[in-house]
Amino acid sequence: MAIVNWVMDKFVKVGRETHVANAYTENIYVRVTADIRYLEKDSDVSIANFKINSGKNIWDKCDKDGFTRIAPNYFFKFEPDTSNSAYVYITVVTESGEVICEAVSKTVNASIIVDRSGNILDTKMGTIWTDTNGNKHPYCI
Repeated sequence: MAIVNWVMDKFVKVGRETHVANAYTENIYVRVTADIRYLEKDSDVSIANFKINSGKNIWDKCDKDGFTRIAPNYFFKFEPDTSNSAYVYITVVTESGEVICEAVSKTVNASIIVDRSGNILDTKMGTIWTDTNGNKHPYCI
C-alpha cells in the first residue's frame, strides 16, 4: 500500500493543489512550499562552571527563492511536492512591499484568498473565490 501512495504522490498528485486567489487591490507575490527541514539546536548553558548541553528540537522553514506574481482578479494553482509533508507554507508580499503573511502553515490541498483589505481567508473546498463562511469575494477593480 505504501508504494501505491508514493506513486500517487509523485505522479498523479490527486488533491495536492493549493490555490491562491488575489482579491487585493494590487499585485501580490506568493511563494508556496512544502519544504521544511528538521534541525537539532544545541544551547550551551554554564551553571556553576558546569557546562550543560541541552539539545532542543525545532522546525526550521527553509528559505526558497522565487515568488509568483498574481495580478488582482486572478488566481494561481501551486503544486509543491508534498509527498513528505502534510502541510504547505504560504508567503504573500504585496507589490508595495507589505508582508501579508510569512510561511503560514496550511494543510495540503487547502487554498486561500487575499481579500480586498489584505486579509488571508481560507476557501471553501472546491472553490476559488468563496471563503469558508460562504462569502463570495468579487473581483476587485
